[in-house]
Amino acid sequence: MSAAGGSAAASEPSQTDERVRFERLIADLSARFVNLPAADVGAHIVDALRSITEFLDMDRGFLIEVREGSDELPVTWRFIGDLPLLGHRFAVHQYPWYAGRIRAGQAIVLPRLPDDLPLDSHEARQTFVELNIKTSVTVPVKIGGVVLGAICFCSHRASRDWPDELVQRLVVVGEIFASALERKRLDEQLSQRLEFEALLTEVSSSLTHVPAERVDAAIEAGLSRLVTFLEVDRASVYEFSPDGTASPTHSFSSATDHGRPEPAMVDAFPYGMQALRRGEPVRVVRVDALPAEAAADRAALEAMGIGAALVIPVRANEVLACALALSMSRPGREWPEAMIPRLRLIAETFANAVARKRADQQLAQALTEVRQLKDRLAAENVYLQEQIGRESGSQDIIGASDALKYVLFRLEQVAATGATVLLLGETGTGKSLAARAIHARSPRKERPLITINCAALPANLVESELFGHERGAFTGALTRRPGRFELADGGTLFLDEIGDLPLELQAKLLRVLQDGEFERVGGSQTLRVNVRIIASTNRELRADVQQGRFRQDLYYRLNVFPISLPALRQRSEDIPALVRHLVTRFAREMGRPIETVPTRVMHALQAYAWPGNIRELENVIERAVIISPGPALQLAEPLEVAADGVPAAEADDRLNGVEKQHILSVLERTGWRIEGAKGAASILGLNASTLRSRMQRLGIKRS
Repeated sequence: MSAAGGSAAASEPSQTDERVRFERLIADLSARFVNLPAADVGAHIVDALRSITEFLDMDRGFLIEVREGSDELPVTWRFIGDLPLLGHRFAVHQYPWYAGRIRAGQAIVLPRLPDDLPLDSHEARQTFVELNIKTSVTVPVKIGGVVLGAICFCSHRASRDWPDELVQRLVVVGEIFASALERKRLDEQLSQRLEFEALLTEVSSSLTHVPAERVDAAIEAGLSRLVTFLEVDRASVYEFSPDGTASPTHSFSSATDHGRPEPAMVDAFPYGMQALRRGEPVRVVRVDALPAEAAADRAALEAMGIGAALVIPVRANEVLACALALSMSRPGREWPEAMIPRLRLIAETFANAVARKRADQQLAQALTEVRQLKDRLAAENVYLQEQIGRESGSQDIIGASDALKYVLFRLEQVAATGATVLLLGETGTGKSLAARAIHARSPRKERPLITINCAALPANLVESELFGHERGAFTGALTRRPGRFELADGGTLFLDEIGDLPLELQAKLLRVLQDGEFERVGGSQTLRVNVRIIASTNRELRADVQQGRFRQDLYYRLNVFPISLPALRQRSEDIPALVRHLVTRFAREMGRPIETVPTRVMHALQAYAWPGNIRELENVIERAVIISPGPALQLAEPLEVAADGVPAAEADDRLNGVEKQHILSVLERTGWRIEGAKGAASILGLNASTLRSRMQRLGIKRS
């Protein structure tokens, strides 16, 4: 054995001395490493490399580690004196010949470089030439047949021979290093396992019995601990929906990773998703080492600046539910198999916390909905009780006149739709009864019909009645109260006397009609409702629009399907049936034995103009029942038009004007076409001949 190069002129005693010195060096190393604490192994390996490098008269000595699952060979410890650093790692794919022999645990003896390299080792040959390495020897570091790495010595000055005996003694040095490294590895594994178990205990305890509102903070704190413990750039939790889509629910990034977008797991990583759905972890040591079929995954990772990643799936009922993703920008990160089960436990802990939070939120939402439903039902009950108190008797529409039949036809036309209806007519013509008839024939009949009389409330209370108010919204608002729109959600809202709605509230009403959105008085939360609107008025809204008393846009929003209700004097043939109905009702309520209505009384009732319409008729009949002593109805007083009543001629002119305007609008839409499926007669529900006679009566002519 010769440290200087094995010259033929060297004397036998000199070689013997060198052999003895080297054996002493090896013995010293062996004794030094036997009981060496794991924390000191690295420093002693560097010192041993220095001793051997100097003994062999080499320029460099270094130890290369072989790590499971890695495609790099990192230079872990080195002695190079004052020479420049050549690199921290070797990429396996760049030096396949050299790296392959190191991984196989073979010695690589290269006395004269680059001549001793095989012809197929182009990359290694080029590197040795560029680095001006003249000679090199590499021996394995292995224990029990497991290759842990290799130690290499080289010189930039001159080539030399490497006798087999010397190489074998260097192999012994490799075994000494291997024993120390294995002890160090086991000690680190134990320490890491204990630290990991402590981390798992810490994360699990922080997420046990934590309230739903603190789950997010607890998960992010756990992810922060993972990022620090594993020395990665980012840790994220993904949740997968039943349709297969994924979204990041929680994430923590190191200071160097802020600003990088969170990936869309399903779309960006089709190759990785296949493994996750099978319940297999996805390990990416180097992005550029992914197989060809993972081209899309590789492109996505490169675009995001990710060099290495690990994704742990969590399945529930054989379906992918959550995933824990770890990533870093530096490639070459190993993900040992022993790490996977522990990370899976942490991933399951996160997944359980996310699921528990979701369940708690759903339960809280359900309880909130139950409370809201309870409050709504209570409010509806109060409202309906009030309605029952205001309404009595049969609500059937009574009569068989042509005018009433036409109204009923129009009601049937629109009832099954969700269209807004505008009921027109004088006071007391039965607009509220028509609204109830429309609702009763509509798909919303199982939900309530909510009524508000816009003329019966002070202007400062109409808004609260319509939209509700929050507690403390104004003086006297001691509790939160839902408005009529909330009560009517899913049903119908009847806005009686809409023409009397204050102008400042018309804009708010228009917003609800357009978007279905509003806020309670004194509140900031936007509420959404699905309400059908039926409005009524005894005013000329067109004139109010022209005079600025009613918003034009609101008028057009309400005037989708107008229905004109005839005055009682226009359907006098219905008066006998109405009188009999009212007499029967009031007689039963008052216990009066009234059985007949004399002919002269009926004629008087039919001859009267009824400026107050059906409402006035009800009052007259009620008074008559009260004062009638026997079985025959007697009128309390002669029928005279009240001083503030509307003359019959004037009322007729008003109703005729409404009817004329409606027929004109339909004719204009049809281009004055009367007959046919799309003609005005069909739209109005009339025979063509009937429409022509009405046009003649109303003086409607095409200009």
